[in-house]
Amino acid sequence: MFWLVCYLQAPRFASSTFSESRFPVSLQKLPPDFELIKGHNLIGAVRKDVSSCLETTGLFDADATSIEKMEGIMKLGGRGTVYSVPLPSSGRRIVVRCSRRGGFGGALLKDKYWGSRRPFRELAVTEKMRKAGIPVPEMLAVIARRALGPFFTTVIVTRLIENAVNLADFLQECGTDRGCIGRKKAVIDATACLVRRMHDAGFLHADLQAKNILVQQREESNEIFVVDLDGARHLCSLGNKPREKNLFRLNRSIAKLGLSNVTRADRLRFLRSYFADDPLGDDAEGFLIKRCDRHQRRHQRFWRQEGD
Repeated sequence: MFWLVCYLQAPRFASSTFSESRFPVSLQKLPPDFELIKGHNLIGAVRKDVSSCLETTGLFDADATSIEKMEGIMKLGGRGTVYSVPLPSSGRRIVVRCSRRGGFGGALLKDKYWGSRRPFRELAVTEKMRKAGIPVPEMLAVIARRALGPFFTTVIVTRLIENAVNLADFLQECGTDRGCIGRKKAVIDATACLVRRMHDAGFLHADLQAKNILVQQREESNEIFVVDLDGARHLCSLGNKPREKNLFRLNRSIAKLGLSNVTRADRLRFLRSYFADDPLGDDAEGFLIKRCDRHQRRHQRFWRQEGD
């Protein structure tokens, strides 16, 4: 009955193809490098310079099941269904993410979202972050496909960041020799500085966790990227509470993974780097660590029921 009511309440279109006159205004104001695409129960946006190349992959007509059967595909990590797909005639690979809900909503609705605006909001905030100098993946396309009534499934396509691992895997693989410890400290400092820059620019990540931070490993240095910006917001200014929630969420994700080589000293190092421009005293640092611990303990009871 629930699904029948949703279907009957869904907006009706004159045909099965989306009518441009019925698009929300926000969907018509795309970033200048993107163009609108529409089809049978489908609406999306694609970067103009790769539109024809992406079309040859069949992504615009594919769902999660058919994406899995594409030639040369590689499964990546992530809460949703994330794949690395070869881009024809370019020698490069792209990342295709079929978004999926987490927590209780994920058990009920799985990969379905109300309305088609969600991927467009992610596109808009990602492009704003790029312009602000925050390292994020290069967006190539977003696609929303009607699943049932007002519910849509979404696909996000980005360019693959070469030689990158997520922060959780990087910390897991860190050894105890001097070189590894030095690289770990450098990555902790760089991650804290990136999160601080993101917050100072007014960007709030909806799911800031260790698996949504990528470490691109280079010979001389590492570059840190923020990924999976679904639900991220851009505010005029970011107060202390949303900043703290983001930091607590990141700390909780590392604790949940049980990374024994992440020490209290590492956590303090992160805080000192984050607050480098307005340093905390030892008492304040200890107080923040205790608050992180309390926040972590409150959520531990749910760790078996939901995944990050």
